[in-house]
Amino acid sequence: RVAIAYRNGKAGLIDAEGNTLLPFRYDSIFSQGDALVIASAGKKGLADRNGHVLIEPRFEELHLLPNQQVLAKDEKYWGTLTRDGLSIIPMKYDHLVYDERTGNFLAQVRAPWQVLSVD
Repeated sequence: RVAIAYRNGKAGLIDAEGNTLLPFRYDSIFSQGDALVIASAGKKGLADRNGHVLIEPRFEELHLLPNQQVLAKDEKYWGTLTRDGLSIIPMKYDHLVYDERTGNFLAQVRAPWQVLSVD
């Protein structure tokens, strides 16, 4: 078992014995599915419950998807990543929406929407 804890106004992650798993350097940490979204200086990243930072906080928005991908927005554009931070769909879309029913993404760049299939 792990817990999100705060020390001197910063969030970290501790285990049941009080050992620090994630250092107390984040503005906030919240649970999203089986992972943790970590936030620092207005940017979001991803960590696992063992205290490993998977994606450093560098995104404006970050959402875990049911297909184990991460939907992320940088300063301007949306794309998708693996949980280890590797690019799947490049960060070049003005809007990017995941359709759980079909497993496809709806994408828009300055004009009409496109359907993207990731197999």
